[in-house]
Amino acid sequence: MMEDMHYSATGPAKVPRKLCLIINDASGSYSEEAVDALRADLADAGLTVARCITCPDQDLPEPAELDADDIDCVAVFAGDGTISGTVKSLSGWGGAVLPLPGGTMNLLCHRLHGEAEAGDIVRTLADGKAKLVCPPIIRSDEGQSLVSISAGPGVQWYHVRETMRDGSLGELLNESSDAVDHTLNGPQVLCRQPRLGRSEGYPLIELVPLDREDGIRIVGYTADTIGGYIRQGFAIATRHFRDGPHEVLGHAERIVLANAQGEQLQLSFDGEPTCGAAEVEFAVDRCPVKLIAVKA
Repeated sequence: MMEDMHYSATGPAKVPRKLCLIINDASGSYSEEAVDALRADLADAGLTVARCITCPDQDLPEPAELDADDIDCVAVFAGDGTISGTVKSLSGWGGAVLPLPGGTMNLLCHRLHGEAEAGDIVRTLADGKAKLVCPPIIRSDEGQSLVSISAGPGVQWYHVRETMRDGSLGELLNESSDAVDHTLNGPQVLCRQPRLGRSEGYPLIELVPLDREDGIRIVGYTADTIGGYIRQGFAIATRHFRDGPHEVLGHAERIVLANAQGEQLQLSFDGEPTCGAAEVEFAVDRCPVKLIAVKA
């Protein structure tokens, strides 16, 4: 759903003096071999890793500590959620963030770098051929998103995703059963301002940041049978739901989503589930940190 996202270029990316490397060893696609290969690619490209942070055990860096160590680039070898968290932590920082595809889903990396692998991205940066970009994001009181925000009872399936990684078959079946029940019977999410789509709401609404002229793309996802909910649910768990039945409700620079029964709104920011107020306002903004891209 993000193929026409626009990234405002801010100029060429300088070859970093020192890097801080962030990895997420809790990612579904993490492997020591992949991290070793990335370290070798960085060394071959002449890029110095001055500090390495392993999430979720270690805290994400803050601007002051990076500046104190003369670090001018943070490379994040992880998925969308960790990259988004890093950008939030570094808001207003003068350096640059290099997203690298190291997660189960790497939607932001695909938009920034196309299908390039981590090693190819590193070499392009070292060759002085990368660019600095400042992409649109979605901001709210509950959090911010670089890629997409999902809202509604369908978000329950993101918890199934976590069980798919670490849980037993019995736990997976229980989580899936709960997710089906919640999706079928849970309070729907409404597009309240502007009023768009079905008056009864949707089990899942996705918000995607686009260029300021378009604002936020608002997409409603429906499923008309229990089987459809189940198929759609597993698609949500693996973040492939964009291929399912959906309706583009419209575009807006600001939007208010609401829980139809006045309860907490279930939300997912870049694949990371959370809960918000019964009504949440979202607005398009610009990324608070420059990102490095080889495609944009």
